[in-house]
Amino acid sequence: MNKQNRGGVIAAPKKIISLILAAVILLLAAGVIGYYVSKPSGGRTVTELPSVMDGDGNELGGGKVYELPKAMVFTKSAAAQNSASVTLQATVLPDNAANKTVDWSVTFKNPSAAWAKNKVATDYISVTPSGDGSTRATVTCLENFGEQILITVTSRDNAEAKATCTVDYARKLLGYKFGFINEGISSDRNEWFMPTQYSEDKEVLEQSVKVSLYRLSNFDGGMFNEYSEAYTKTYLDENTAGYFEIRPTDGLKNALDAKIGSGFSAERLRVITSDENINCLFDAQFWNSVHQNNATIRNNIREALLSYNGTAYEIVLMTRPEQAGGKVLAVFNVKFDTTLLSEERSVDSVTLGDSTLEF
Repeated sequence: MNKQNRGGVIAAPKKIISLILAAVILLLAAGVIGYYVSKPSGGRTVTELPSVMDGDGNELGGGKVYELPKAMVFTKSAAAQNSASVTLQATVLPDNAANKTVDWSVTFKNPSAAWAKNKVATDYISVTPSGDGSTRATVTCLENFGEQILITVTSRDNAEAKATCTVDYARKLLGYKFGFINEGISSDRNEWFMPTQYSEDKEVLEQSVKVSLYRLSNFDGGMFNEYSEAYTKTYLDENTAGYFEIRPTDGLKNALDAKIGSGFSAERLRVITSDENINCLFDAQFWNSVHQNNATIRNNIREALLSYNGTAYEIVLMTRPEQAGGKVLAVFNVKFDTTLLSEERSVDSVTLGDSTLEF
């Protein structure tokens, strides 16, 4: 019979030896607010996850010793060059127990689960006791995993006396992706990816996108949040991209205004948002809304685009619209590939010769 007392280990029938399964952590209130914001749905929105937490979201920081919690969550691993380790202490009671030695083991909670098949739990979580039979051990996440892992501490004095900590790996937001195919203009897939460590001084990714004044396209694509593949626990990251804008740059506006007239771009070029049903981009239909079937303006747009080599549009990924308090997460630059424009000059006019035809 496996006897347990409040999650503790019973070493002998008349001697209660327990492994206290509660994390003893001095929690700074500001720290909690920094990590989580409550959601009405009952979920949690994360601003920044610590490397290791207990089941209640309290940080298990390095350099300290924590009593073994009932649950633990890793958000980083050694494989990602962000080694996450924590030192845990199993407390054996009573204090005067004759034999306080224990053994530590690591197993999958459900070894028959699809993800866990043919895998070994110790390849993902390692436990290194301070010494033989020690009640103190260092736990390290070696690699992110997709099935819950159990750390079990068993009394050597009584094999039925044991306590278990359930270990999760949190889904991690790796970065942001924007991709699309403009079928009809090009079969190439334009795709950008930026990791979450975006900052204003980070080099912004740039790609060339084909543009046409006569060809119609079928836009297929959009914005994606890229997550880690293996995880057992999900948090709602407050840095999740939920909105984007495709903005004309000042450089493009100036180039068009110089060719067509001051104020033209302010009147004709607009910001495209993810709230719209985007079915075309940088094709005949797109530019028709700018030149409005005016052949002269269309030719001037062509000349301006052919001579402009700078960034034409910015794809800006945000949490939500800036006017609603959203923040910018990533910026992708679009340059125009004007190969198709070289053959797309419009007819300006039709003239007749001076000679007279008589029938």
